[in-house]
Amino acid sequence: MSFSGAAALELRLPDPLLGRARFGPFPCVTDALKFLLALAVGAVVAALAGPLLWLPFVGGGFLLAVYRPDGKSVDERCGDYLRWRLRPRHGAPAAGVGFPRTVQRCDGGFAAGLRVGGAPLAFLPVAEQESRFRAYRSMLDGLTGAVWMEVDSTAIPAPPFLPRDGGSGKVASAERAARDAYREFARLLVRRRRRRAVRILLVEPGDGAGSLGRLSSRIDSLRAALERLELPVERLHGAELARLAPAGGGSRG
Repeated sequence: MSFSGAAALELRLPDPLLGRARFGPFPCVTDALKFLLALAVGAVVAALAGPLLWLPFVGGGFLLAVYRPDGKSVDERCGDYLRWRLRPRHGAPAAGVGFPRTVQRCDGGFAAGLRVGGAPLAFLPVAEQESRFRAYRSMLDGLTGAVWMEVDSTAIPAPPFLPRDGGSGKVASAERAARDAYREFARLLVRRRRRRAVRILLVEPGDGAGSLGRLSSRIDSLRAALERLELPVERLHGAELARLAPAGGGSRG
Protein backbone atom coordinates (compact mmCIF):
# COMPACT_ATOMS: atom_id res chain seq x y z
CA MET A 1 0.00 0.00 0.00
CA SER A 2 1.17 3.56 -0.59
CA PHE A 3 -0.18 6.90 0.55
CA SER A 4 0.41 10.37 -0.91
CA GLY A 5 3.29 12.08 0.79
CA ALA A 6 4.36 8.96 2.68
CA ALA A 7 6.79 6.15 2.02
CA ALA A 8 5.49 2.81 0.79
CA LEU A 9 4.27 0.59 3.59
CA GLU A 10 5.05 -3.10 3.34
CA LEU A 11 3.39 -5.71 5.55
CA ARG A 12 4.98 -9.14 5.73
CA LEU A 13 3.09 -12.18 6.99
CA PRO A 14 5.01 -14.84 8.89
CA ASP A 15 5.66 -18.19 7.27
CA PRO A 16 3.17 -20.93 8.21
CA LEU A 17 4.25 -22.83 11.29
CA LEU A 18 2.24 -25.98 10.67
CA GLY A 19 3.14 -26.71 7.05
CA ARG A 20 3.23 -30.27 5.74
CA ALA A 21 6.59 -31.91 6.48
CA ARG A 22 8.34 -33.24 3.37
CA PHE A 23 9.70 -36.79 3.20
CA GLY A 24 12.67 -36.69 0.86
CA PRO A 25 11.47 -35.87 -2.68
CA PHE A 26 7.87 -36.54 -1.66
CA PRO A 27 5.52 -33.84 -0.27
CA CYS A 28 4.63 -36.02 2.75
CA VAL A 29 4.86 -39.55 4.14
CA THR A 30 1.48 -40.51 2.62
CA ASP A 31 2.76 -39.76 -0.87
CA ALA A 32 5.89 -41.82 -0.19
CA LEU A 33 3.67 -44.76 0.82
CA LYS A 34 1.76 -44.37 -2.45
CA PHE A 35 5.02 -44.70 -4.35
CA LEU A 36 6.04 -47.78 -2.34
CA LEU A 37 2.63 -49.36 -3.00
CA ALA A 38 3.05 -48.76 -6.75
CA LEU A 39 6.52 -50.36 -6.58
CA ALA A 40 5.12 -53.41 -4.76
CA VAL A 41 2.32 -53.89 -7.30
CA GLY A 42 4.81 -53.43 -10.14
CA ALA A 43 7.15 -56.02 -8.62
CA VAL A 44 4.33 -58.57 -8.50
CA VAL A 45 3.40 -57.86 -12.13
CA ALA A 46 7.07 -58.01 -13.18
CA ALA A 47 7.51 -61.36 -11.47
CA LEU A 48 4.54 -62.79 -13.39
CA ALA A 49 4.87 -61.15 -16.80
CA GLY A 50 8.42 -59.81 -17.16
CA PRO A 51 10.73 -57.15 -15.68
CA LEU A 52 9.99 -54.54 -18.36
CA LEU A 53 6.43 -54.17 -17.09
CA TRP A 54 7.82 -52.85 -13.80
CA LEU A 55 8.97 -49.56 -15.39
CA PRO A 56 5.45 -48.09 -15.96
CA PHE A 57 4.63 -48.71 -12.31
CA VAL A 58 7.84 -46.97 -11.20
CA GLY A 59 7.24 -43.91 -13.39
CA GLY A 60 3.49 -43.75 -12.78
CA GLY A 61 3.87 -44.22 -9.02
CA PHE A 62 6.50 -41.49 -8.77
CA LEU A 63 4.36 -39.10 -10.84
CA LEU A 64 1.30 -39.93 -8.73
CA ALA A 65 3.23 -39.23 -5.51
CA VAL A 66 5.07 -36.05 -6.57
CA TYR A 67 2.85 -34.24 -9.09
CA ARG A 68 0.31 -32.10 -7.18
CA PRO A 69 -1.22 -29.38 -9.39
CA ASP A 70 -2.97 -26.75 -7.26
CA GLY A 71 -2.08 -28.71 -4.11
CA LYS A 72 -3.99 -31.90 -4.98
CA SER A 73 -2.67 -35.16 -6.36
CA VAL A 74 -4.28 -37.06 -9.22
CA ASP A 75 -5.80 -39.73 -6.96
CA GLU A 76 -7.30 -37.05 -4.67
CA ARG A 77 -8.90 -35.37 -7.68
CA CYS A 78 -10.27 -38.72 -8.87
CA GLY A 79 -11.71 -39.31 -5.40
CA ASP A 80 -13.38 -35.90 -5.40
CA TYR A 81 -14.86 -36.60 -8.84
CA LEU A 82 -16.21 -40.00 -7.78
CA ARG A 83 -17.78 -38.51 -4.63
CA TRP A 84 -19.43 -35.85 -6.82
CA ARG A 85 -20.71 -38.43 -9.32
CA LEU A 86 -22.03 -40.73 -6.56
CA ARG A 87 -23.69 -37.94 -4.57
CA PRO A 88 -27.32 -38.66 -3.64
CA ARG A 89 -29.84 -37.37 -6.14
CA HIS A 90 -33.57 -37.06 -5.92
CA GLY A 91 -35.47 -38.26 -8.95
CA ALA A 92 -39.05 -39.17 -9.77
CA PRO A 93 -40.26 -42.37 -8.10
CA ALA A 94 -41.27 -45.35 -10.15
CA ALA A 95 -44.88 -46.22 -10.73
CA GLY A 96 -46.53 -47.73 -7.69
CA VAL A 97 -43.94 -46.28 -5.28
CA GLY A 98 -44.79 -43.51 -2.84
CA PHE A 99 -43.34 -40.09 -3.70
CA PRO A 100 -40.23 -39.06 -1.71
CA ARG A 101 -40.04 -36.50 1.08
CA THR A 102 -38.78 -33.94 -1.46
CA VAL A 103 -42.18 -33.99 -3.23
CA GLN A 104 -45.35 -32.74 -1.54
CA ARG A 105 -48.91 -33.36 -2.65
CA CYS A 106 -50.92 -30.14 -2.92
CA ASP A 107 -54.32 -29.10 -4.28
CA GLY A 108 -54.64 -30.59 -7.74
CA GLY A 109 -51.08 -31.82 -8.16
CA PHE A 110 -47.57 -32.13 -6.72
CA ALA A 111 -45.03 -29.56 -5.52
CA ALA A 112 -41.25 -29.58 -5.14
CA GLY A 113 -38.88 -26.78 -4.23
CA LEU A 114 -35.34 -25.53 -3.87
CA ARG A 115 -33.57 -23.46 -1.23
CA VAL A 116 -31.13 -21.08 -2.91
CA GLY A 117 -28.32 -19.07 -1.36
CA GLY A 118 -26.69 -15.88 -2.59
CA ALA A 119 -23.40 -14.90 -4.21
CA PRO A 120 -21.14 -11.84 -3.62
CA LEU A 121 -21.62 -10.22 -7.03
CA ALA A 122 -20.39 -6.78 -5.96
CA PHE A 123 -16.77 -8.00 -5.91
CA LEU A 124 -16.86 -9.46 -9.43
CA PRO A 125 -15.61 -7.62 -12.54
CA VAL A 126 -18.22 -5.79 -14.59
CA ALA A 127 -18.01 -8.29 -17.45
CA GLU A 128 -18.62 -11.19 -15.06
CA GLN A 129 -21.59 -9.39 -13.50
CA GLU A 130 -23.13 -8.86 -16.94
CA SER A 131 -22.58 -12.54 -17.79
CA ARG A 132 -24.27 -13.62 -14.55
CA PHE A 133 -27.21 -11.30 -15.23
CA ARG A 134 -27.70 -12.71 -18.73
CA ALA A 135 -27.55 -16.27 -17.37
CA TYR A 136 -30.08 -15.36 -14.65
CA ARG A 137 -32.43 -13.80 -17.20
CA SER A 138 -32.12 -16.89 -19.40
CA MET A 139 -32.99 -19.05 -16.39
CA LEU A 140 -36.13 -17.00 -15.71
CA ASP A 141 -37.18 -17.20 -19.35
CA GLY A 142 -36.84 -20.99 -19.22
CA LEU A 143 -39.25 -21.42 -16.32
CA THR A 144 -42.56 -23.03 -17.26
CA GLY A 145 -45.71 -23.83 -15.34
CA ALA A 146 -46.61 -22.57 -11.88
CA VAL A 147 -43.70 -21.07 -9.96
CA TRP A 148 -43.79 -19.51 -6.48
CA MET A 149 -40.93 -17.70 -4.80
CA GLU A 150 -40.38 -16.71 -1.16
CA VAL A 151 -37.53 -14.39 -0.15
CA ASP A 152 -36.52 -13.64 3.43
CA SER A 153 -33.42 -13.53 5.60
CA THR A 154 -32.22 -15.71 8.44
CA ALA A 155 -29.81 -15.04 11.26
CA ILE A 156 -26.26 -16.35 10.88
CA PRO A 157 -25.51 -18.84 13.69
CA ALA A 158 -22.69 -17.66 15.91
CA PRO A 159 -21.25 -20.99 17.23
CA PRO A 160 -19.21 -21.84 14.08
CA PHE A 161 -17.31 -18.54 14.45
CA LEU A 162 -16.67 -18.74 18.19
CA PRO A 163 -13.33 -20.01 19.54
CA ARG A 164 -13.23 -23.35 21.26
CA ASP A 165 -13.14 -23.59 25.02
CA GLY A 166 -9.73 -24.03 26.55
CA GLY A 167 -10.75 -27.20 28.39
CA SER A 168 -10.31 -27.99 32.03
CA GLY A 169 -6.58 -27.15 32.12
CA LYS A 170 -5.13 -23.94 33.43
CA VAL A 171 -5.34 -20.99 31.05
CA ALA A 172 -3.41 -17.75 31.45
CA SER A 173 -5.53 -14.77 32.37
CA ALA A 174 -4.33 -12.81 29.32
CA GLU A 175 -5.29 -15.67 26.99
CA ARG A 176 -8.67 -16.04 28.67
CA ALA A 177 -9.34 -12.30 28.35
CA ALA A 178 -8.35 -12.32 24.66
CA ARG A 179 -10.59 -15.31 23.99
CA ASP A 180 -13.57 -13.73 25.75
CA ALA A 181 -13.05 -10.46 23.87
CA TYR A 182 -12.89 -12.26 20.53
CA ARG A 183 -16.00 -14.28 21.40
CA GLU A 184 -17.94 -11.11 22.16
CA PHE A 185 -16.64 -9.48 18.97
CA ALA A 186 -17.80 -12.46 16.87
CA ARG A 187 -21.26 -12.41 18.47
CA LEU A 188 -21.68 -8.69 17.79
CA LEU A 189 -20.48 -9.03 14.21
CA VAL A 190 -22.79 -11.95 13.41
CA ARG A 191 -25.73 -10.23 15.09
CA ARG A 192 -25.48 -7.33 12.61
CA ARG A 193 -25.51 -9.57 9.54
CA ARG A 194 -28.17 -11.85 8.10
CA ARG A 195 -28.17 -14.47 5.38
CA ARG A 196 -30.58 -14.18 2.48
CA ALA A 197 -32.79 -17.22 1.92
CA VAL A 198 -34.72 -17.75 -1.33
CA ARG A 199 -37.16 -20.64 -1.69
CA ILE A 200 -38.53 -21.54 -5.11
CA LEU A 201 -41.57 -23.81 -5.38
CA LEU A 202 -42.60 -25.56 -8.59
CA VAL A 203 -46.11 -26.98 -8.93
CA GLU A 204 -47.17 -29.59 -11.46
CA PRO A 205 -50.91 -30.31 -11.86
CA GLY A 206 -52.16 -33.85 -12.23
CA ASP A 207 -52.13 -37.07 -10.24
CA GLY A 208 -49.87 -39.87 -11.38
CA ALA A 209 -46.40 -40.91 -12.48
CA GLY A 210 -46.52 -38.58 -15.48
CA SER A 211 -46.98 -35.51 -13.30
CA LEU A 212 -44.17 -36.62 -11.01
CA GLY A 213 -41.88 -37.16 -13.99
CA ARG A 214 -42.58 -33.70 -15.41
CA LEU A 215 -42.04 -32.14 -11.97
CA SER A 216 -38.73 -33.98 -11.56
CA SER A 217 -37.55 -32.80 -14.97
CA ARG A 218 -38.47 -29.19 -14.18
CA ILE A 219 -36.78 -29.20 -10.77
CA ASP A 220 -33.61 -30.80 -12.18
CA SER A 221 -33.43 -28.24 -15.00
CA LEU A 222 -33.89 -25.37 -12.55
CA ARG A 223 -31.27 -26.76 -10.19
CA ALA A 224 -28.75 -27.16 -13.02
CA ALA A 225 -29.35 -23.56 -14.13
CA LEU A 226 -28.83 -22.25 -10.59
CA GLU A 227 -25.66 -24.31 -10.15
CA ARG A 228 -24.30 -22.83 -13.37
CA LEU A 229 -24.70 -19.45 -11.65
CA GLU A 230 -22.49 -20.85 -8.85
CA LEU A 231 -25.29 -20.55 -6.28
CA PRO A 232 -25.67 -23.00 -3.38
CA VAL A 233 -28.83 -25.07 -3.97
CA GLU A 234 -30.62 -27.61 -1.76
CA ARG A 235 -33.89 -29.50 -2.20
CA LEU A 236 -36.73 -28.53 0.11
CA HIS A 237 -38.12 -31.38 2.14
CA GLY A 238 -40.15 -32.22 5.19
CA ALA A 239 -41.93 -29.51 7.15
CA GLU A 240 -40.36 -26.68 5.15
CA LEU A 241 -41.76 -28.02 1.88
CA ALA A 242 -45.13 -28.79 3.48
CA ARG A 243 -45.39 -25.19 4.73
CA LEU A 244 -44.86 -23.78 1.23
CA ALA A 245 -46.80 -26.36 -0.77
CA PRO A 246 -50.32 -25.04 0.00
CA ALA A 247 -49.26 -21.63 -1.38
CA GLY A 248 -48.86 -23.24 -4.79
CA GLY A 249 -52.08 -25.18 -4.72
CA GLY A 250 -55.07 -24.85 -6.95
CA SER A 251 -56.75 -22.30 -4.66
CA ARG A 252 -54.23 -19.65 -5.69
CA GLY A 253 -53.05 -21.08 -9.01
